[in-house]
Amino acid sequence: VECLLSVSVSLLSLFLCPVEGELQLFTTWQKAQSYCREKHTDLISGTKQLQDEEVKKLMNSSDRSAYFGLFRDNWRWSDGNSSSFRHWNNEFNSQQENSHRCAATGVGGGRWKTDTCNLDKPFICYDGEFL
Repeated sequence: VECLLSVSVSLLSLFLCPVEGELQLFTTWQKAQSYCREKHTDLISGTKQLQDEEVKKLMNSSDRSAYFGLFRDNWRWSDGNSSSFRHWNNEFNSQQENSHRCAATGVGGGRWKTDTCNLDKPFICYDGEFL
């Protein structure tokens, strides 16, 4: 499987999909996290990474939502970042809190949404230092 898009942002390299074909283009959140940690650094996480203009363009250009490194056990970043920054979709439904434990980019507008972690979606990895 070839990557749809790879973008370098400052010290980061972002990958919208796996580059070596071990995983399908779309996969579950847990498999995406494992892949990113094995082959790169982690799923994209944190305020600065998600608010970077190139990252926003990447997320807004997709017609599918994509996983990033926020999950809920109480919502927390997969790389341990303690940022309280959130960017939820206006239609966020708190009744879905118990079943929707992973976050994904929304389609159009870039707002986040909650989703079940076992859906197959594209995902965004990063390489390099945490910004």
